[in-house]
Amino acid sequence: MLTLLTVLAVIPVAVAQPTLTTFTPEAVGRFLKENPEVKTVESFLESLPRELKQNYVLLTQSESLQPAAPRFPRVISMSRKADVLVGFSTTRNEQGEYSEHTVEMISFNQTKSKFDFHRLNFGKSPVVYEPNPKDCQSCHGKNPRPNWDTYQIWPNALPFNSDRIFQDSEEEKLYRHVLFSLRNDPRFGQLEPIKGVTVTDSGTELAFPWKEKIAAYVTPQGYTIERGGNALLLEHSQAAAVSGDGQATALFDQITKLNAKKVVAELKAHADYPKFKYALQASLYGCMKNAEAYAQFFPESVFKESADYHGMGPVDLMADTRRRGESISQVKLELLEQNLRAVIEANAQIASETLSEETIKRRLYREIYRRNPVTLNVFPVDANTGLNVTEGLYFSPMISAWRFILEPRGIQMKKWSLSASERSLTYTFSDQIGVYQTPMQATLVKDVGKWVSCAKAAEESLAAYGR
Repeated sequence: MLTLLTVLAVIPVAVAQPTLTTFTPEAVGRFLKENPEVKTVESFLESLPRELKQNYVLLTQSESLQPAAPRFPRVISMSRKADVLVGFSTTRNEQGEYSEHTVEMISFNQTKSKFDFHRLNFGKSPVVYEPNPKDCQSCHGKNPRPNWDTYQIWPNALPFNSDRIFQDSEEEKLYRHVLFSLRNDPRFGQLEPIKGVTVTDSGTELAFPWKEKIAAYVTPQGYTIERGGNALLLEHSQAAAVSGDGQATALFDQITKLNAKKVVAELKAHADYPKFKYALQASLYGCMKNAEAYAQFFPESVFKESADYHGMGPVDLMADTRRRGESISQVKLELLEQNLRAVIEANAQIASETLSEETIKRRLYREIYRRNPVTLNVFPVDANTGLNVTEGLYFSPMISAWRFILEPRGIQMKKWSLSASERSLTYTFSDQIGVYQTPMQATLVKDVGKWVSCAKAAEESLAAYGR
């Protein structure tokens, strides 16, 4: 008897990759619990939306708990509106294994107008998830926000200035090497090349569409260099939506918009908001362009509070605010020199070169000063360094008025500026100060009423302070 056998083909069923789309602490915690297979940094990165792999900045030196090195950078990736930031490290130990197994994230809660911080430790089993870790507050503030300096200089980034990589520069050498050597890295390899960048198994190709005339220049240190050349702008994937800006520039602009919402929510929740809201509205409409006008809005007790806190009167406070904004932070310059020196030394190691200290200095200053402030044509030059600064051009008396009104009452205005540590004391907002004005005005119209005049605001302010 002939027996017929039926053979069933076993077709493997593809398992869909879980995707994290909501970034509240509750949603992140739930995602990790429901998807135990996501147990490494690499698998977590795979679960992120594509937009977080299209826009990113590379840090060759880190001020975070996550390490970075020129050949193995720390990555900060961002969503289109920068309401989600993801940080991870690519550093490896002597055995070639990853030396860091955490993911750091910042997400903006639109409902509560606040930033949530997240730390995911994949070096533990099971994964340890910490929402809003307390130790983040030491650098990011009690009501934390991201740290990201104003343009045009980010001392730890590659590239460090205006999102441009110049042809035949130390940054170009390292950028090519990093993208090529890490092209198959399980973490870094998930990032998409930026427009103008092509990575293949043969190497890294860069387009240099931005042209700048080459001219001789003598640096403040006495080195004669060539300034200018061809450059590649590392564009944001939504360049048209962010005024054609590069990645680091767009990051500053986007998180400034979010931080402005947080700041306004903090002001409105402050116990003294009913007192200072009238003066705050007056500052937005130009009523405090000079310190002498303050007497119309505040009783003597407020002047005393400010003098005790700041150690100076309003005239000197305005001068102090302007002075701080017109100079690059010394800490920022020191970090920049340290980082570029490390970049130059890394390139030398890759090329098996031995460099003298004089050669390192010449290359260092060429890297810093080859960007021509005249060609960039928008930002003034710091008198001490010859480098572009953005703050002096955009000084506003409003900043001095806000310091006078708010700082003695415990509101840390330095944290509005997004710069890290001591650098925040320059009160740097660049051309984004108006981003804070808009939500303030909208809120104050609801709480105070439509704007009438400086005289009316002065009358209401004095009454609110109980004069």
